[in-house]
Amino acid sequence: MAELVMDKLLQNNLVDLLRYRALDSPDTVLYTYLADGESQSESMTAAELDRRAAEIAMALLESGRRPESAILLYPQGNDFIAGFMGCLYAGVIAIPAFPPHLRRPSPRL
Repeated sequence: MAELVMDKLLQNNLVDLLRYRALDSPDTVLYTYLADGESQSESMTAAELDRRAAEIAMALLESGRRPESAILLYPQGNDFIAGFMGCLYAGVIAIPAFPPHLRRPSPRL
């Protein structure tokens, strides 16, 4: 019966799932970034992602106004994942976009 209740809780959303994983198995590696598609360059555990996402959420919520959305201008990697989850933690819509090149500014941004 307890497993059924836990399964139901995990079906709510990604925030609930990450928080559960951070408490239940904090040292489990959730994400590994492969810089060249093969070589591991950085990894992030459930506890690390939960902590980083919570920090980003707090920064968004303490900014003085509650944003409805946020453009994520992260390069590929674990920082993007943390930023995306931080938006979810704060209830902010995440809008992924490629970071602009220094030599080619983007008028859309």
